[in-house]
Amino acid sequence: MKEFDLEKALAGEKVVTRDGQPITQLVKFKTYSGSVLYGLNCDMDKIESWLIDGRYHDVKGECGADLFMAPKKLSGFLNVWSNDASQYESRALADEDSFSDSRLACIDLGKLEEGHGLD
Repeated sequence: MKEFDLEKALAGEKVVTRDGQPITQLVKFKTYSGSVLYGLNCDMDKIESWLIDGRYHDVKGECGADLFMAPKKLSGFLNVWSNDASQYESRALADEDSFSDSRLACIDLGKLEEGHGLD
């Protein structure tokens, strides 16, 4: 998972919890003891709060409710050969450049997210 980035999150980039629950409407509030974040946990339909660094309250160690930047969907197609790979905007373009039987695979990147490997 991508580390929580306060500036990007407040600018509107998607945020999820460690458990993968989407968080929207993230807002930073200044309180008497510092700053705190509030946002809507869409899966639970409830407002929750986090420390300014994205940690869920003062929980020691990892917590399923800690904030992370949501992985971004990839796009395009990837032709794979034994010693090379090339990315294309469409399947048609990938197929045009497949060099007949020498292509080992054509991977639809739209089924993958940034930071995740192939299963």
